[in-house]
Amino acid sequence: MKLSGRASLMTIVAVAAILLVVGLFLFSKESLSSVATRFLQALDAGDVATLTKMSYLDKDTEEEMRKKWDFAVNKAGRFYRFRYEITAARQVSPDSAQVSMQFIKDALNPNAFPEKIDLPLVKVGGEWKVDVKAMSRDMYPALPR
Repeated sequence: MKLSGRASLMTIVAVAAILLVVGLFLFSKESLSSVATRFLQALDAGDVATLTKMSYLDKDTEEEMRKKWDFAVNKAGRFYRFRYEITAARQVSPDSAQVSMQFIKDALNPNAFPEKIDLPLVKVGGEWKVDVKAMSRDMYPALPR
């Protein structure tokens, strides 16, 4: 028997679910925690390009930031290792946020211990970036200023 113009309820539900999932992926924004994680992974790996792209330094040009990050990760912090665990992320205002973490400086040292450190974020051009000048100076050797 041929059913013209009728669809099963399961087909309609499946199509609606697929459209919902696709819509969520297209319109979802990156979370504050994932921005902080990408930045810290780049810092740990010495990825100067990602650090430059994700950093906010008031009036510095991209080339100036690149030079400062290159010095920080390839000269001053070449053998510096750290560990972190993000504990909270909160948006303070529409253009600023803060990611809190337990941070272990010099992780290869057996006497190292976790400290609470906040990573400041600012929204620039619709993207979250790390406000490097507001970062704790003792978090990493020779942070750009």
